[in-house]
Order: sequence, then C-alpha cells, then structure tokens
Amino acid sequence: MMGPTLSGMTKNILLLGATLLLLILWLTAPFTKRMDLFFYDSWMMLNKTPVSNQVVVIGIDDQSLSYLGRWPWSRTVHAELIDRLTEAKVRAVGIDIIFSEPESEQADRRLAKAIQDNGRVVLALAPERLGMSRSMQELLPIPVLAIAAQRLGHVDVGLDPDGLARTLYQFGGLGEPRWPSFSLALAYLTAENVISDIGYNIERQDQGTGWVRKNPMLIPYWGGSGHFKHYAYIDVLQGRVGIKQLKDKTVLIGATAVGMGDILSTPVQRMSGVEFNANIIESLIQQKQIKATSDNEALGFNLLLAGVFAVLIIFLPPRFYTVVALFGLVLPVALSYLMFVGQSNWFAPTNALFLQGMVLLALGGWRYQNSLKQVAVLHKQVYQETHFDNLTQLPNQKMLQQEITQRMEKAQQQSGHLALLVIQLGGIKNVNDRLGLEAGDQVLLKVAQQLQKAVVFQHPVARLGGAEFAVLLNPIKSEQEVHHMASRITPLLQQAYRVGEDAFYLTPSIGVSVFPGDGEDAPALLNNAYTAMHKAKEDKKCDLYFFSEQLKDQIVQASELERDLRNALASNQLDVYYQPQVVTESGEIIGMEALLRWIHPERGFISPADFIPIAEKTGLIIEIGNWVLYQACAQVAQWREERQQDIRIAVNVSAIQFGEGDLVQHVIDTLQKTGLPSNQLELEITESALINDMEATRDTLLQLRRLGVQIAIDDFGTGYSSLSYLQNFSLDRIKIDQSFVRDLTENSETAEITQAIISMAHGLKLKVIAEGVETVDQRYFLASQGCEELQGYYFSRPLPANEVETLLITPVLGLKKQPCG
Repeated sequence: MMGPTLSGMTKNILLLGATLLLLILWLTAPFTKRMDLFFYDSWMMLNKTPVSNQVVVIGIDDQSLSYLGRWPWSRTVHAELIDRLTEAKVRAVGIDIIFSEPESEQADRRLAKAIQDNGRVVLALAPERLGMSRSMQELLPIPVLAIAAQRLGHVDVGLDPDGLARTLYQFGGLGEPRWPSFSLALAYLTAENVISDIGYNIERQDQGTGWVRKNPMLIPYWGGSGHFKHYAYIDVLQGRVGIKQLKDKTVLIGATAVGMGDILSTPVQRMSGVEFNANIIESLIQQKQIKATSDNEALGFNLLLAGVFAVLIIFLPPRFYTVVALFGLVLPVALSYLMFVGQSNWFAPTNALFLQGMVLLALGGWRYQNSLKQVAVLHKQVYQETHFDNLTQLPNQKMLQQEITQRMEKAQQQSGHLALLVIQLGGIKNVNDRLGLEAGDQVLLKVAQQLQKAVVFQHPVARLGGAEFAVLLNPIKSEQEVHHMASRITPLLQQAYRVGEDAFYLTPSIGVSVFPGDGEDAPALLNNAYTAMHKAKEDKKCDLYFFSEQLKDQIVQASELERDLRNALASNQLDVYYQPQVVTESGEIIGMEALLRWIHPERGFISPADFIPIAEKTGLIIEIGNWVLYQACAQVAQWREERQQDIRIAVNVSAIQFGEGDLVQHVIDTLQKTGLPSNQLELEITESALINDMEATRDTLLQLRRLGVQIAIDDFGTGYSSLSYLQNFSLDRIKIDQSFVRDLTENSETAEITQAIISMAHGLKLKVIAEGVETVDQRYFLASQGCEELQGYYFSRPLPANEVETLLITPVLGLKKQPCG
C-alpha cells in the first residue's frame, strides 16, 4: 500500500512546485514583457502585406554621395530638389534631416523659399541630451526654415527592453507634448481623417528628462529595407526620375547610405530612419494602425478565457484532459493572432497563458485528488467484484483458489490434509423457467445460507458460478469427516425452497478432492473436484464421489475417444451397416435399418453404446446423423435403381438431432440429392425426443409426413411407455424394444406386456415391428400376436452394403426354420 501513497505525494509536490514556478514567472515583469514581444514579432512577420505606391523614399545613398560629395551638402542642393518635387506636384514632402545650424543666409533663404513655395513640407525635430546629464533639449530647425515649413514633427522613437523599435509616440515635446510625430505631421498633409488617438491612450510619460511623450502607437511594419519604392537623391535631382513617377506621392527624404544616419532595429529587420517613417506613414494613410487592447479589455479577455478553460476542465471527462490542456494553452495565442490579423488589434497573450496555466494546475490538481479518491473506491469495488460473488457475497472462484493456496502451504508445513467439496445443484433451471431469474437468485441466496449453516460458519464457502458452490474443509483427519460433512450438507440442500406459494426441491451432486493426493496446487485440486462432481451427477444412485486415479483414467479415455471421434468422419473410419426388416409371415425383405459402425484403426470395432453418448454430448451427433441419413438414402436409391425393387430404409434420429438440427430441410435436401422417393424413407425417433417439446414435435412430424416420410417410434417400452400420447402425433409404426423380445418365451409377464403393446398399437391403427428376434419361437409368438414386421439376428446380422446385395438376390429370409416342439 506504500507504493501508490508515495507516488501520490510525489505528484502533489511536483504539482505545487510547478504552480509556484509559474506564479514566480508570472510576477516577473521582464519575462512576461519579453514573451509578449516574441508573440508580437511573430504575428508581425506572419502578417506582411503589400504596400501602396503612395509613399516614395528618396534616399541620400552611396551613389548620391559619390556624385555630390561628402555630407552635408549645400542647402541650395536641397532647395533645387524640393523645386523639382514641387514641379512634379507631389502630395507632401517629409525631410528627415534636422537643419539645426545655419549655413549661409543666402543658402538658408534659398531652401526656405523652396519649402515655402511647395507649401506641404514637414521638417524634423528631435530631443537631444545635454552632455552627461539626464536633461534634454529640443533640437529644432533654424527659425527661417521652421517658419517656412508647413509642419514640424519629432522623430523620437520608443525602444523596448530588447532594443527593438515597436512604438512611436504620436506627440512629444520638452515640458509639453506639443509636437506631433514626424510621420503623423506628414500624414495630416497627405490623408484625411487621420486617427491620432489609436495607442494606449497614456496621457503623459516623462522619464525625468523633461521630454514628455504622449499617446504611444504600435507600428505596423509593412516591410523592411527595399519594401517601399526608392529613388536615389541624385537621380531625382538630375531629372532621371520623371514627374509621372512622383506625382501625387508622399515623399520622404532621408539618409539610406551605409554608416550615415540612425539605423533602427525592428521586428522585421534593421532599417534606416526614413524607411522606419515610411512604414508609419503608410499605416496612417491607409488607416490600418495596430490598436492595443486596454488594461480593462485585456483583463476581460483573460477572465473570459480562464472561465471557458475552467468549465472544460471541470465538466469534460478525464480522457479529454490532455486535449483540453492543449486547447486551453493554445486558445490565448490563437485569439491574439486572430485579433492581430483580422482586426489589427494587439492582445498580449502572456498573462492569459499564465492564468490558463494556473487554472490548469489548480483545477487539474483538484481533479487529480478527486481521481485518487475515485480510484481508491474503484479499487475497492474491483476487489469486491473480482474476489466475491455479486449475488451471495460469498468468495468467488478466484478468492477460493487464493484461500486454497494459502491453506495448502500451511498443510504442507504441518503434514496435514484438506478436502475440497464442489457442489452442483440440479433443479435451478426449473425455478428460472417457471418464475424467472430473480426467483432463481432468491433460491441461490437461500442455498448459500444453508451451506454456511451446514459448516457452522467454520469452513470457507464459495460460489463458483451458476448453481455451483464449494466448501473447503481444513484440516481433516480422515475421509469419514468428509462423509460426515456431506451428510450434513445434503439434507439441508434437499429441503424445500419456497418462492411465494411455490416450493422447489434441488438435487445436490458433490465431488471431493483431497490434498495432497488429488492435486498439488489449487487449480488441480479444483479441477479434480469438478471431475468427481460430474461423475456424481451422472450416477443417479450416488450423490457423493471422491476423485480417484481410476476416475481420472475414465475421463482421459473418454476425452481421447471424443478426440478420435472428431477425426473419424473426416478420415472415413465410420461406415453404415444394414440389417434387414422382413414381413413376419413370409420373411420377405421389405426394408433395412441403417446402423452406424466405427472401425478404429488402432482400437478396432467400437460399440455405438460407447461413442454415441459422446457424440450427443458434444453435438457431433447432428453432423454424424446427417451423414448417415445421406449415405443410407444414397445406397438404397442405388439398389432401387439397379434392381427395380422398393426397399424402405429406416434411419435413427437422435433427440438432439430432432430438436436442434434443421431436420426437415436436411431431409428435403437429402431426398433431392439422392433421388430416393420420400415414402421409402422411415425415420426412427425415440420416445424421449417426442415429449421434449410437444408443440414443436407435432409441427416437425407433420411436415415430415406431408413430405411422405414414414415415422416410427424406436425402442418403445423403454421410455415413457405410454400409448395415449401417441394419438397427438402423426406416426406409422412402433418398434418393440429387443429387451421385451428377448424374454418372450421365458417370462410370461414380458409376453403379456408385448401382447398389450401390439393390441393397443393396432387399436391406434399403427403397425408394429419387433427388433432383436433371434429364435424361431420368438418369431412365431410375435406372428401369433399379429406383429407385422420383424428384425433381428434370426434373419440376418447387420451387414456392410456389399454383403447386403447378396441377400437381395433372394430377398426371403427365415423360411427353413421351424419352431421347437
């Protein structure tokens, strides 16, 4: 019992440890933040979409630097570029260059005029740290340029803990967030209905530097470097990029050359500031910004997911637990992805995942504890069901064998003996058939009580199944003790069992095996007791049998005979012999009785009295009987065709073949296959076969008679010996058993019975045939009583088919013999 307990404690400790670890990780903010960033980046990579042609990047690239020289260039060059963009009628221009220092009055005024003439130019400003302090200042364009520009916009970027740029603050400024972001300012000039409050709606953010940020916005990256249309600064300046390519475009001017300008790390890839802003402007123009769920919304989603998960864990069967666990963990991630892709809404799933994990561990632990309790109950139930009988609550066979084994070990140590009694009760089927199974169970309960009463509750009593019980006597000193116990058990079990107003009587058959002589282990001892019990059941005179080696030999021989019988038909060991049936007065052969013979290759001739009971017991009699019927009909049909002579063939039908086999259909098939006329076939049926099921018997006999088949009652006088019931059946003749014929001339009582049988049969208009006629006196006595037909060794012994053909040449038998005196 210690194993399962330690295992349960270990699992509880592991469960508690996992819960604590999960809780610690959940409360560790950097960890959860990085997990959310991982999911955000993954969704971003999976959600790349094509950009429109509205945004164009004019890059200060390596080609332009090689032509125009080192940076910075004269502002007159920038003025000339802006003039060309004005001429091309671009929608707006964003210059991602901070002109914070004057160049020359002429150059500055030239650039200011170009900016003013365009009328839709946005210039950049940025926060700048003052020396080594935390304080910041605003790095603005020189006044002449700032006045000429349509708008100013800050290029401040928020970096996450991993150094990647995912957030842009829509407004920022020193002391007051008065400046829109560079991209937002440019979008105001480019598109209508630009949404500006799409972020987390954080009112203000100040890290103690004086620079205040407002309204963070998640950046929906459309692509990395080269995703937007790029033109070299020098190509636009020199007219190699035409007006058509620039008209109505939003143009961003900034550094793209290697080593020049700021390079930002993003979830997509590293990119220049101008390309970074191109992504933001594209999303603002198309109004496809990513909206982050608020804290309240996120809390609602988390609680909703946890609730759904909890319901599934509580109410679904345990076999779905693994699937539910996977579903619960995947659900927040799937919801986050679907919201990101379908609604451009960012729901951070990490908190939901941790909450799902906590729910899983908490409810899983609760269900695990419940399952442990249920398993314990089930173990108890299973033990009860596997070791005890459900009806009587007595130990069952499994428990009995364990008890026998334990007591055997003890008996061996003490050189003692024990006896096992197996008791089978005949008559329970009658109770079940009359009153139902529930009434039978009531009787079995009373039997269990009687057995415990008989052994005075001092010896183990078990129910083996059905109407079979066992009593284990230990210790015993002599066989007489077993007889004494049996004498107590038998009368108690034979008492009347009342169920309602009905009384039933049971017949016990007891088999005994004794340790150590009759078995060295529990199964052997039990099997041998069963063997003795079956022998007691067969013996109508003795209800108690002890197992012995002689009994075992008989069982072995019967088993070997059964095995050989199963092979006999396939290996042509069986044969059909024929015994003539003659007219009493003339001796003329009018028929034959088909008799089964078995010539074993090693044992020789085996009497039907030895193997027919085995065939009936095993059910082989149906297959064998059908084979005999076909062989006999085929043989007689052959003789009839060769000799043009009608010969009736009588074939025995066992009670099992008559009741369980499809006899009528098999007769029809046999007659069709052999071509024998139906009136030439006679089926001999015993009295016991007739009365098993009167209604079914009457129906079967009626069908056979309609076919033209004749019916005879075989061995009449040995069974129920009643002629009155014969009026209910369609019959042709009765056959007087040879036991009556044998004593006709020596026993006057037998003779009187035979006379009565013949007289009563004639009164019912039935013909009579007597079998076992061996003397002339028997023949003439039967003739004097009007017996129409005879059969027996007086006329001929049973013969194989080839010898019968000789008899048929002169088909008259018994004429030369005369009665004595």
